[in-house]
Order: sequence, then structure tokens, then C-alpha cells
Amino acid sequence: MSILASCNYFLDTRHQLKDYTYPVKLTVYFMGKKKRYKTQFSCDKSGYEKIINNLSKSEALRQQKKQMDRWLMEQRGIIESISPFSFDEYEKLLHKEIIDAALERDSAETLFNEYINQLKKRKSIGTATSYQTALNSLLGYKKNLRLSEIDENFLTDYEHTLLTKKKSETTVGIYLRSLRTIFNLAIAKEVIHPKKYPFKKYTIPAPRNTKKALKKNDIKKIFAYETEDTTREKALDFWKFSFMCNGINFKDIALLKNEDFKGDFIEFRRSKTRRTTKSGNLPIRIPMNDMSKAIVRKYRGKGLNPKDPLFPIITKSMDEIQIDKAVENFIQITNKWLKRIGTELELPIKLTTYVARHSFATIQKNNGLSREYLKESLGHASIATTERYLSSFEDEDVVEMHGKLLEGIV
Repeated sequence: MSILASCNYFLDTRHQLKDYTYPVKLTVYFMGKKKRYKTQFSCDKSGYEKIINNLSKSEALRQQKKQMDRWLMEQRGIIESISPFSFDEYEKLLHKEIIDAALERDSAETLFNEYINQLKKRKSIGTATSYQTALNSLLGYKKNLRLSEIDENFLTDYEHTLLTKKKSETTVGIYLRSLRTIFNLAIAKEVIHPKKYPFKKYTIPAPRNTKKALKKNDIKKIFAYETEDTTREKALDFWKFSFMCNGINFKDIALLKNEDFKGDFIEFRRSKTRRTTKSGNLPIRIPMNDMSKAIVRKYRGKGLNPKDPLFPIITKSMDEIQIDKAVENFIQITNKWLKRIGTELELPIKLTTYVARHSFATIQKNNGLSREYLKESLGHASIATTERYLSSFEDEDVVEMHGKLLEGIV
């Protein structure tokens, strides 16, 4: 009768990983000897105890338990198939399996999809879509892409290829920042070694700051514009509302609820920072003037519940994906009419929803208001973000300031 080998899991608490979990190892026992082998799993102490004792309540732990149970059964099957058993023979089979698993874990598609699913669970649908677009671009450039294949030369060639295909530097930057995030997550999970990080020497392209703000005279033209076309009027009214309300983002306009309108103020949290616990999550409180109040009265929805949308752009029954599509449609239609109005007014830049936000920030800067005020008004987490919003001084101001250079000298 042959002596059977056995195996089980072991939490190696001697070595804590960067994500504060511990590696789960496989211990193989045979004829009074034991050997431990690395696995793809890691866990904290509490989670490991719940998995081993079948006390997992969270969905994440239940899924990990399923994966660990399945893999352990596979290892027991491999061990039973080796006759007579030897550690050397098992290690040959395990080594091949580890290589296959490493290739799967190193897969750009796998790592992107894991993060995209996390974003969807957090209801960050727009961000998930952005990462999916970046992944599609990368896989279009190289099928079956693995992170271990990506180095500085790969990034440079990928950038060059996209720019040759007339992709903007902004788009290229978005794709590469998404890839950089996936790299950082993979390093934290110890899927890839930090030495393989390709962004130390490579610089993600940053577009020159295209002017997106209008001068006061141009905004005066917008406020004076009259039309009998209700669709144009609606687009223009919401642009004015955004400009007068601290450059509120159009998605945040769509997400406003009745309870956010408090008569002389609106108070809300930015959708972009709503899920953070940092200072960027502070509520924004904006004073309302007679014009902005009139726009609320004009377009306000019929719902009376405090949780009902302030404007009938979305409905309470919509899920996150439907909301995202409704907001996107609202912005597209508004931009379509704003572009035509801007052309009629011969504005120096294309009129879009975003121009309202940049124009508010730039005009208030030129009015002498502090960066700290603008940071809070725009709902930014840092002054650095606010700086990127601010256009350069108007030409007349530059000439006046430059003219003071030689005062008292010549």
C-alpha cells in the first residue's frame, strides 16, 4: 500500500505584503516531511480565519474562499495522480501551473477588467468606461498584452502610434494614466516587481493648456443673446446657470435634488468626489441670484419629494448606467446648440458646457479673488487642480503689467 501525500493552506504571518495582507502558502506533507509553496492568494488574519472556518459573510471573502477551495482541490488531485509521490515531481507540475497563473495574472486585460469591475461596483460608471476605452486601445495596439512586456520603449512607440493616428495628446494622456494606475495596483498586489515599473523615466504627454475661458466682453454677448428657439434658449440658460453657480459641472446640475435648493443657496457634493473621505468631499454652497433662481423656476421638475431631481434631466427610477447615459445625452445636446450660438456670436473659442466652468474661474481670478476661494468654489481637493483651470491673464492686463517692467529704470 503506497503512502499518500496531503496538503493544506498556511497563512505566513512572518512576511506582511505591501497591501497589509499576508501570503497564503500551500504546505505539502509526505512521509514526515513538509514543504511550503507560494500561491496566488493573500489574506489578512481575520479574513483567513473566516475563510478556513467557513464564516465568510462578505461577497469578496466568499469569492476568495471559492477560488481557494477550487485550487486546493486541484492540488490534491495533482498530488494523488503522482505515483509514487515525490516532491520533485510535484514541483515540476506546480512550476508549470505557477507560470501559467503568473501569465494570467500579468495579463493587462485581466488586471484592467478586475479594476473596471471594482469601479462598476462603486457605481463609477464614467470612470469604468474610460478605463475600458484605454484597454481597448492597448489591446488594439498589441493583442494578449502583458504588463511584464511594457517598458519605456513600448510606451514611447505606443504614444507615437496614437499621435500618428491623429489621437490628441489629451486622449493619449488619459490612456497612459489609466495604464499607470493598473501598474501601481499590480505592484501593490506583487503581481509585478517594482523594478519593472516603466513610468520612472517615461513622461506621459501633457497637452499645452488650450485656452478654454472667455473674456468678460464675450460673456456679455452670451447674456445678451436672444432667440425664439426653445432648444437654443434651454442650452443657453443652463450655460448661464453653470457660469453663475461657480461653474458647476453639468453632471452635477443633472444630479441636483430638490433638497439641494435652499432658496438663496444651492448646496451639493460633487459627483466626482462624492465617494472620497478627504477634503475634496466637502459640500459646495453657492449663493443664488435672481437670474439663477429664475432658471430653476423655469425648468424645475414636477416632483415634490426632497429626493426628486431638481431638473427633469434624470429620473429617480434610473440606475447608474441609465443616469450616465442621460447625463451624456444632456451634455451632447447642450453642446450642439452652444456651438451654433458661439459661431453666430463669433466667439474666439468653441462654446461648450466646460467653458462656463473655466470662464467663471478665470474671471474671478482676474477680479483679484484668492486661489483658496476658487479652490473651494470649484470643489477642488487641491490648489494644483485649480491652477490648471485658470487661463492666462487677458492680453490687455499682460501689456499693462509688462509696461511696468522698466518703471524707475529708464
